[in-house]
Amino acid sequence: MKTFNKLISFAIISMTSLTYTACSDGFFDRYPTDSMQMETYLKNDAELQNILLNGYYHLQDITLNVNYVNSLATDEGYDYKKNNSLDHISLNESTWDATLGITSEIWEHCFNMINRCNNVLQKLDNASETNRTQYEGEAKFLRAYAYFTLVRLFGAVPITTDPIDDYSTLYDYGQSSVNEVYSLIKDDLKTAIANLPNYYSANNMQGRATKIAAYTMQADVFMTLQDFNSAKNSLENILDYANQNKEKLDLENDVLQIYASDNPMGKEIIFAAQYNNGATVVANPLMGRCIPAARPSYSARLHLSRRNQFYHHCFTRHQLSVNDMGTLQYIQSQQ
Repeated sequence: MKTFNKLISFAIISMTSLTYTACSDGFFDRYPTDSMQMETYLKNDAELQNILLNGYYHLQDITLNVNYVNSLATDEGYDYKKNNSLDHISLNESTWDATLGITSEIWEHCFNMINRCNNVLQKLDNASETNRTQYEGEAKFLRAYAYFTLVRLFGAVPITTDPIDDYSTLYDYGQSSVNEVYSLIKDDLKTAIANLPNYYSANNMQGRATKIAAYTMQADVFMTLQDFNSAKNSLENILDYANQNKEKLDLENDVLQIYASDNPMGKEIIFAAQYNNGATVVANPLMGRCIPAARPSYSARLHLSRRNQFYHHCFTRHQLSVNDMGTLQYIQSQQ
């Protein structure tokens, strides 16, 4: 009987202990261990870079749909209606309105990119001294790119410089003025220019933002705002670099090299979306999904014409050649 009572007492104590442990706050305050959780992620360089690269990922969808808006809505493009897409047909026939799915996708992917950049910027202290400046420059470059796309298409848009964790608060964000959006873009580009290198020699860095790309977007921003003196300064920085580094930034001798899939980051390219090799290259429109190149030989650049500007897909040295495009002469003629 004594043995039985001891067993009962032990069972009661064990159950009480288990109940106390199971019902404590710490027992429920846990995160899944089999998937990425932003609350416990972004602790080191590798994790910060993963989120940063996800920002680059959205380039494909943004540039794809901006191409539609800039081409199908003008005489540059024509929709043959073979896919019976009402979005593309209405855009081509100028019958579209605010419900257009194409512009909704631009909005969605731009703000996804912005949120990824804000995640990285918020956790920069977790980056190593070696990579912190680089990650800040890239994140601010991509955020400037997203807002530059949004402000030209939609005008006044919400500004957020902190990650949005609670999506129930989305409707709490009001519109910021166009001037406020451009102020953020210009500030972000200043940081990108200060932090990023002119060029990457490592193959696994090809396709990522550079100082020269930031100068080029800065010039585009200034010209959009009709600040031609400032644009001229930005362009001269690029041309000075190009004239001193012709092996890295110059016109191709063979125009076909601009479009060659085995020359994804040729010397005429300043910034371009990089693409995965595989089935998606054929299956998805405009070359598939975009990430910075892991191996340049396994990527293909999307560059539709030598006249394309950055907000289509990429900056090119061809745009900036004084002899070829007369960029600086045009600026001077507007002063």
